[in-house]
Amino acid sequence: MFDARRALDINPNLFWITGNLADALLLKDQTDEAIAIFKNIANQPGPNGYKNMCEAILDDMRVFRDAELVSQENIARVENEVGCKPEL
Repeated sequence: MFDARRALDINPNLFWITGNLADALLLKDQTDEAIAIFKNIANQPGPNGYKNMCEAILDDMRVFRDAELVSQENIARVENEVGCKPEL
């Protein structure tokens, strides 16, 4: 997490790194801090073909759910509180 914070000090517009930092916090059960970060980047441009960071966040939550890396409760909190909705 230190390297992510250092990279963001240099360039705070690397939203995918910000998302990775929030993922790391979520994995460490620091859900409130992760949600705050996700909310700040949700509508920013996404990496690697994602339209925006919301798409990347939802994809990360799917991976965490499938791999059982994060509690279902915390994944639901992220999905509900960040406000990202999957496109139909």
